[in-house]
Amino acid sequence: MGMNGVDLPIAAKLIGETADVLRLASKDDYARHNRSAPQPHSRVRLGGAAGQGGDVEPAGEATTLSTPMFPLSQPGPIVVSDYIGHNIDMNNSSSIYELSFTDNHGRSVSLAGYAGRPVLVVNTASKCGMTPHYEGLQMLHEEYGGQGLVVLGFPCDQFAHQEPGDDAQIEEFCRLNYGVTFPLSTKVDVNGAHTHPVFAFLKERAGGVMGSRIKWNFTKFLVSSDGSTVKRFGPKTPPEKIRADIETLLATPTQS
Repeated sequence: MGMNGVDLPIAAKLIGETADVLRLASKDDYARHNRSAPQPHSRVRLGGAAGQGGDVEPAGEATTLSTPMFPLSQPGPIVVSDYIGHNIDMNNSSSIYELSFTDNHGRSVSLAGYAGRPVLVVNTASKCGMTPHYEGLQMLHEEYGGQGLVVLGFPCDQFAHQEPGDDAQIEEFCRLNYGVTFPLSTKVDVNGAHTHPVFAFLKERAGGVMGSRIKWNFTKFLVSSDGSTVKRFGPKTPPEKIRADIETLLATPTQS
């Protein structure tokens, strides 16, 4: 039995992990979490089952942790079900090409149509400090699209309500401000119980330095032409910094 009557083995079982996976970071963190006022730096720690690898950031910006952590959003007792799906996303697909998405015109798009081509997937937002990354993504689309690269934008409103518009407004914003012509999906969730299957797959294949949960807009996932090898880049990584990785993939023979 854990602190405050939380049965940790049962809680861990609920999220499909072994009994020693779920634990509180410290008694002090737990005390802060249960105060009446919000404590944005309170943490719950998950260990063991995090995705391999990490967000690739410019030198000096990445933080290395022995086990992944994510912030608790509200004060009060910990409710395990609040975090199911946030950091652990079950996905049975062996390839991204087995998945599909709905574009911003309501049409279903099968990723099987991109089989054998590298795919760059990005969760985007129109009112973020990194929104100008749209320009760099469009440049990659124009420069490498003819060679096989697929760039896909997935608008998401889960981070500080920075994508408030509807699909038509988002499309117009991207076209008028950044000349975007690469495909955009309808708005999706990238964390939580309603995580889009594409992002569940990507997070399972490439976790970040603080766990698989996506931490902000413009996290970038570069999927190789085998459909299953994924490299993850943090939000601050500008699109041009991915150029060398893209060229390497395009120079690699397609795996059948």
